[in-house]
Amino acid sequence: MPDSENDVQGGLTWKILKQVFPVAPSLRREHWDLLAGTGIAEAQRNDDELFYQALLHKFRRDGEFLVDLDRRFLGSKKKKDREKAFTYRARRWLRQQIPGLSEYDDILEAPADLFGEATAERDLRDIVADMRRVEREAKARQAPLAEERWKSAGAELRSLLD
Repeated sequence: MPDSENDVQGGLTWKILKQVFPVAPSLRREHWDLLAGTGIAEAQRNDDELFYQALLHKFRRDGEFLVDLDRRFLGSKKKKDREKAFTYRARRWLRQQIPGLSEYDDILEAPADLFGEATAERDLRDIVADMRRVEREAKARQAPLAEERWKSAGAELRSLLD
């Protein structure tokens, strides 16, 4: 019987997050400019319990932080580094935990009850859903800005041609 901190039925814990999204000490050091946003001191970043508790707390409360962290990994030219992204690892872990999930291209298309209630799987799904919401909102805010820049550039070109 697993201990209560590792019990997948009890929701997402720091120990489960460590299994889902392992961040090696070298990666913590390399990406500390972003990971410092978790609120722990640099001297404590190699303490797994403190690091993953702070990371989990940040993931649950700051979707933008997670989007930025994911982009950092997904923006790499190396496939190996892109596979370290939270969304990649969360999807892989969820598919290992929930066999029926492999039928869906996007885990968010799967029915919510497939993830159970108050489970690590449900918590992970909710974190990914929040992350996607933050991404959509950011794109929606950017669209008018991009349109305005195009209009401005068009007006400038017309004035040059006149």
